[in-house]
Amino acid sequence: MGPLRSLENWQSVAAVIERKIQQLSSFEPTNKVFDEITWQNYAYKFTTMPFLLSKTTQRREVNISSLSLSKAIDAVEDIILAIATQNTYLAVATSFKKIGQLALENQGATQKDNFQQQGVLSVKSSLLYVGYLRATVEMTYKSGEAYESLTQKIIIDNFSGSLDFEKCKRDSKTLLSWDGSDINEWMQNTSSANSLPNNSPAWKTSV
Repeated sequence: MGPLRSLENWQSVAAVIERKIQQLSSFEPTNKVFDEITWQNYAYKFTTMPFLLSKTTQRREVNISSLSLSKAIDAVEDIILAIATQNTYLAVATSFKKIGQLALENQGATQKDNFQQQGVLSVKSSLLYVGYLRATVEMTYKSGEAYESLTQKIIIDNFSGSLDFEKCKRDSKTLLSWDGSDINEWMQNTSSANSLPNNSPAWKTSV
């Protein structure tokens, strides 16, 4: 890590970069209120961040129903296993269930577009991948029941890139001047961190 050794590990370097992207776009991951401009700004700042290599964007669209959500997890698996180990995939799948629970608890409207984001840091084949998954779906809330899909379609977008270790070391003064955020802070700085996973049988998965 050379001049970045005070950050202790590369995951914390990635967390510092992620924090900077949040600040530049005014994106607050603990905020449960959706803002389309901030959402778009975050994506733009992420894709133009100079400390990432091999940037890729993917999209999956799958049909779902209130009784069968498993295709959503299958789509996440299809995307995430290219940059993550099985254990990381399982952690991401569990986080998606937490997001599902968070949506269930949001009873403010009978009909709504639901927008959720899941950050990803993953080590695979000696590379550290940084990215996010986004899920967009229309939902309806019925009192006493889970959300039901109106369009029965969920759109999953993914962006990822691998951390450029050498550039990080060359520009260490810049990174060290940014607002620090270690990996543990990064993991807890979400609106769903304190939620339990939604374990509805509709997921039909052992995750």
